[in-house]
Amino acid sequence: MHRVVPEMKISKKTKLIKRLPLEAVLRLTSFPVTTQKGEKGYNRKKLQEQNRKNARDDIQQ
Repeated sequence: MHRVVPEMKISKKTKLIKRLPLEAVLRLTSFPVTTQKGEKGYNRKKLQEQNRKNARDDIQQ
């Protein structure tokens, strides 16, 4: 009463890592950081870092 286990199928295609071309990456990073959510250059992480830096500068003054 052995149960037959089907062999695992190995996919012929391996998924490639999707990468942006270099020109696109440079275009993305060249935009200044904006505060408007829909605009190009909006980056929440960078905005948070800027706010922390501004707060530190205010404390030091």
